[in-house]
Amino acid sequence: EPELLTDSGYYNLKPKWSRDGRSVYFVKRDADSYPAIRQLNISSKQTKILFEGRFFDDNFSVSPDGRELLVAKTDTYKNFYDYKDIYAFELASQKLQRVTVGQRAADPAVSPDGKILVYVKNEKGTRSLVGVPLSFEAGAQYFSPCFSPDGKRIAVAKHTTDGRQKIYLIDPNSGAESVMIHGDQSSTEANPAFTPDGRYVLFDSDRTGIV
Repeated sequence: EPELLTDSGYYNLKPKWSRDGRSVYFVKRDADSYPAIRQLNISSKQTKILFEGRFFDDNFSVSPDGRELLVAKTDTYKNFYDYKDIYAFELASQKLQRVTVGQRAADPAVSPDGKILVYVKNEKGTRSLVGVPLSFEAGAQYFSPCFSPDGKRIAVAKHTTDGRQKIYLIDPNSGAESVMIHGDQSSTEANPAFTPDGRYVLFDSDRTGIV
């Protein structure tokens, strides 16, 4: 049976394990407090606020060394626009540093060697994958990229111009893309995640019907 870690109601979203396995980071949104990234201690079940911000349903990532969280947060840009950008939160110093400016960025992911940051950029009705030398299908939209444990592949949900959304595997060096599962063209797939050994990809799908 699954173990309930939070029982506060409302929205407790996008859980991510700390690198030492002692904590879980997650986004909390409710009616009584400002949205925040929180840290849950697995042993004590106690939570604490790390930092507040306008967070929505974007993924965030833990850096490979476990020292930083990479998040997408909405802020005012040029005194008029509300754009999402990528921020790095250093856990030891509790300092928040802006990584992108005015990029309308979301869903950051970091390669295992810490040398490549990829994120999704929302621009003129498209969602492009930024940070690696890739070529993209015009009009395609990308969601929730993640690196394989060895850093040799990126799994990402891609919504193509024909209205289909599938999981694609991308080579970060060449930019070559390939759809992960062939044959079933009717289902919508989303939110890929590699298993720790890199042998499997977990993902959402409505192939058995809307749930």
